[in-house]
Amino acid sequence: MTEETSGNAEVWVESNKVRQKIEVKLYDPHKIGTIALRTGSVSITADGSSQVSIIATVKDALGNSEQGATVNFKTTLGQFIVTNPLPGIINRSTTAITDVDGEASVMLVSGKV
Repeated sequence: MTEETSGNAEVWVESNKVRQKIEVKLYDPHKIGTIALRTGSVSITADGSSQVSIIATVKDALGNSEQGATVNFKTTLGQFIVTNPLPGIINRSTTAITDVDGEASVMLVSGKV
């Protein structure tokens, strides 16, 4: 059984009293295309300095890489590395533009326990 609904899917994961959510936007593939997410590691140490890359690959309805698309990233834990951050501001959201391969990437820094 498949559901053909566009919108935001919230995926929650919980282990050892730690809960994490990721939102995946579901688009009409005949109009926008697809977004695939991957990461450099499935876990990092919560020490306030460990980092992991998050990569989104955007494709059009025909499966071709979508260059120049704006991708919005959000997190509930840690923060993103941004150029020229304001002092004291935790960057829980950021944007990146896809390259020729349709990839947009950001770095997530863990929070501190």
